[in-house]
Amino acid sequence: MKSLLLFAIVALSFNSVFAAGKCDKQVLSAYKNYVKKNTSNEFDGVQAVSYEYAEQSIQESQELNKRQKAQALKDIRKPDVALYEGRSSYMSGTGLEILVANAKTCQISKMIFWYAE
Repeated sequence: MKSLLLFAIVALSFNSVFAAGKCDKQVLSAYKNYVKKNTSNEFDGVQAVSYEYAEQSIQESQELNKRQKAQALKDIRKPDVALYEGRSSYMSGTGLEILVANAKTCQISKMIFWYAE
């Protein structure tokens, strides 16, 4: 049972990293446009992240309640997703979001705001 769980986690990580490389430019462009058009923040960047990083970030988030964390964890566990972290800044700090992109279309399907400073 333990080895099956480990295999599932490794498979999710590999899928996410592989898909992320394919979607880098499209996700970068989409997130940059989103920040510019929908916030008063300044775009700071996007980078591909592993499943483990996304999971840990969500679990440790103080911005999300239990229900939101549970939903976010479901979202990153879906098959065929690419995971990224989007960063933007504002006058007093930084905001971080886990970006969940469809690995086939490279469109962002979910933005999970997990950290604000």
